[in-house]
Amino acid sequence: MAAAPAFAIRKPAVAVFTLQDYVAAGTMTVEQAEILRRAVADRRNILVAGGTSTGKTTLTNALLAEVAKTSDRVVLIEDTRELQCAAPNLIAKRTKHGVATLCDLVRSSLRLRPDRIPIGEVFTRGGPRHRTPL
Repeated sequence: MAAAPAFAIRKPAVAVFTLQDYVAAGTMTVEQAEILRRAVADRRNILVAGGTSTGKTTLTNALLAEVAKTSDRVVLIEDTRELQCAAPNLIAKRTKHGVATLCDLVRSSLRLRPDRIPIGEVFTRGGPRHRTPL
């Protein structure tokens, strides 16, 4: 219980921070950016994990910007809309309590013949946050 009301305002980024931006800012080396680019190009599974406010969404958006350069069919699944993907063949799906669970969306997404299924931050009812492997 809180002594006073509290709320959080979540504002999406105006622009996506790219892997090149990470390099330019000195946050990542050219080699590290290239490893991530290659992993995206090779369709590797990538797990982005970290504590609160550590840049998980920002990095995931940078990786999705690499995906957007392809013609891949992308089915993006999230609990809360926070990822930004400019892929030309994008279908975005969100869970809804009592209507569509993560498992429901993954199952229905497979019928859409996706090339990639990025899954955003996932909350389970009564449990910790996690990303569910596919």
